[in-house]
Amino acid sequence: CSTASSRGALIVFYSADLDASLSLVNAHGGRIVKPVFAFPGGRRFHFTEPAGNEFAIWSESWSFLALAATAKLSYSPRLFPSGVCACHPTRPKLLPGR
Repeated sequence: CSTASSRGALIVFYSADLDASLSLVNAHGGRIVKPVFAFPGGRRFHFTEPAGNEFAIWSESWSFLALAATAKLSYSPRLFPSGVCACHPTRPKLLPGR
């Protein structure tokens, strides 16, 4: 089995609807090993399939204020006048709150 804790590769799938994907994983015998959490790229969760291999599913989070509140981050256009993240040009930059 390949799991993140055994230093195996973690394959991460994209989903446009994270909640629907979570329901499908549960319905088909997956075991949630890391519940849905926010990170600067969106939200994701980790699960193992019936054979024990670990995977993750992520989705973009377009609610930047909710993400900032969850991750204790804040947007600062004063520090980054362009207002966008270099690696994700359509998303505002999030900085640790002060």
